[in-house]
Amino acid sequence: MKIKIFNLSELVDGGKKLAKLAANRQIRRAILTAKKSLRQFGQAVPAIIVDAKAAVEQGFAILDFRTGAPIPTEEIENYVVVDGVHRLDAHLNLLEKLKEGQYSDDFYFMFPLNEKQNQDIGQLLAEINTCTTPWKGGDYAIGASIMVDEDLPVLSFITELAKKGCSLRAASEMATLTDTITKGVIVKAMNGKIDDSLKFTDNLEYGKRLYYLAAEKFGEEFLKTRIFPDWVLKVLNATPASTPRIDTIEKIASFISNLSKDDAEEIVKMRGCRGGETKEALVNKRLDELFQAEVQ
Repeated sequence: MKIKIFNLSELVDGGKKLAKLAANRQIRRAILTAKKSLRQFGQAVPAIIVDAKAAVEQGFAILDFRTGAPIPTEEIENYVVVDGVHRLDAHLNLLEKLKEGQYSDDFYFMFPLNEKQNQDIGQLLAEINTCTTPWKGGDYAIGASIMVDEDLPVLSFITELAKKGCSLRAASEMATLTDTITKGVIVKAMNGKIDDSLKFTDNLEYGKRLYYLAAEKFGEEFLKTRIFPDWVLKVLNATPASTPRIDTIEKIASFISNLSKDDAEEIVKMRGCRGGETKEALVNKRLDELFQAEVQ
C-alpha cells in the first residue's frame, strides 16, 4: 500500500486550510507544553487528517484550526485534523514565537491507514484516542456525544461541563445528583447501549441550577474536580427519609446564593498539606460549618 505523506507547506501552497472538529477534545495547556519537545526532537509521527466535506456530510461542525471560528458550509475545501491537534498547535506556536532560524521544521500529515469509503469519522476518532493516548474521563463524554444519535439531555450537560475541563465524575454528579454514571456507562453508550441513568432527567435542572450558582461563587476552575459535587451528594444522601429531597436541594441552593465573597474565596484558596488534612477534607469541613450555620 502506497502511503501519501503531506507537509503543511504543501497544503497551504495548494490552497487548503486546516480545521478541527467542534466536538473533539479541547486543547489542554499541560499537553501543549509537553509537545514543545518538537523543537528538540522533531515530529515523530504524522498527524491524521480527513476530508472536511466528509465530516460535514456526517453531521460534524468544523472550526478554523487557529481561530476556532465556525467554518461556513460553502467553505469546506479543508482537511480536518482528527489526531495530532496538540502537536500541530505546538508547531504553529513555535513558528510564531521563535525567531527565524530557531525553529524552521515543517509539519506532516497523513490520511488514516485504514481509510475506506464512507468511513465513520466518530468511530475513527474514538479508535484513535482509545488505542493510542487514552482519553481522560471527560473526553469519553465528549466522544459519546459525537457517536450517540439519541437526544440525551443528561449526556449533553455532562459534555458541556467536560468541555469546560470538568472530570467525568464531577460532570456526571452535577448532571444527575447521583453517582450512577461511570466511564463504563459512557463507553457502553458509545457502543449503542444506552443505560437508563443517561435517560433519567428528574434531577437535571436541579443539578444545572446548583452548578451555575456555584460557578458564580467559586468560579468554574474550582468545579472541575469532584470536591464540590461530592459534598453536594454527601448532604443529599444524609437527608432523612422523612424529608423530601427537593427541600435539601433548595437549602443547598439558598446556601450557595447567600455565601459571602470572602467565604467563597477562602474555600477556593484552601490547600492540603503533606502529612495533614487534604484539600478535600478542609473544603468539606468548611462547607459543612457554613452550611449548618445557614440552615439552623
